[in-house]
Amino acid sequence: MSRENEDGADDDRWGTADDEEANGDNWGTTESGESDGDKGDEDSQTTLWGILVFVLIGGGLIYGGLHLQSEMPGADETVKMNATVLESDYTQRGSGSDRQFVIRVTYEYTVDGQTYTSSNVKAGAESYTVDRRERAELLATEQWAAGNTVEADVDPDDPETAYLADYLQGDRLERKAIHYGLMGVGGLMVLASLVSLAKKGRRRLA
Repeated sequence: MSRENEDGADDDRWGTADDEEANGDNWGTTESGESDGDKGDEDSQTTLWGILVFVLIGGGLIYGGLHLQSEMPGADETVKMNATVLESDYTQRGSGSDRQFVIRVTYEYTVDGQTYTSSNVKAGAESYTVDRRERAELLATEQWAAGNTVEADVDPDDPETAYLADYLQGDRLERKAIHYGLMGVGGLMVLASLVSLAKKGRRRLA
């Protein structure tokens, strides 16, 4: 075999190797591309789940704010009705300078012939508390003593909503601010989620 033929054969062998390396590079690119695609899908799913969670939290805040606001009757939405105290007492909460006394009163009243029972002493969700034991004893054993007839503020549109002590000055405005604040934060979260979802959809279509 001549030298020229040997060189030609070597070139063929090297050419085959080069082709195989080239093909190998192509295979690597394909595999890499598939991996990137899978990663992109995973990132997309993660983002969608994050948006969904954000929407759920925002919706929950909106619902919570609306519910709390609806449960708080306006100052002109209640009427005074006679109620009979069934039982009353007080308990101490905390100690030292942080000591408070929680007043507990259960009473019943009648609206349109139907009797309702309530344990709401103070308007709103918080307990009715005083700082001095003497004041607590006076309320539990005299003003709101069992058997006494007292005046309760009752919402005629929702007779189950009643209380003996109205909001303190400024409490009503403060609670409204909290309720609307919850709704506002929830609305912003939902809006941000929808904007993010819209941007993601435009990127997919581009």
